[in-house]
Amino acid sequence: MNLSLQAYAAGCNLVILSSTFERVQIIPGVCHNDVTIRCLAAAIDTGKVAAAYDNKVIIFEPTPLRQQNSAHVRGSGDQQRPRLHSGVSLF
Repeated sequence: MNLSLQAYAAGCNLVILSSTFERVQIIPGVCHNDVTIRCLAAAIDTGKVAAAYDNKVIIFEPTPLRQQNSAHVRGSGDQQRPRLHSGVSLF
């Protein structure tokens, strides 16, 4: 899986951008007790993103979106974009 993405921390929030710098996803800090992200690393070969919150490292990994036939889907390209979810918490 070779994903082209950019990731950055904005205070407590983790922001994921596509290769064209379109915002793909924001993982709000409230999901991790509003703790400021201290360090961030992304692996382009797997699409995983590691974020350090105080004394924890959370690894997020991409998962494909399910096909939706709803009017809430913005465009056909959005269905192909992976979303990150929390996979592993390291102490």
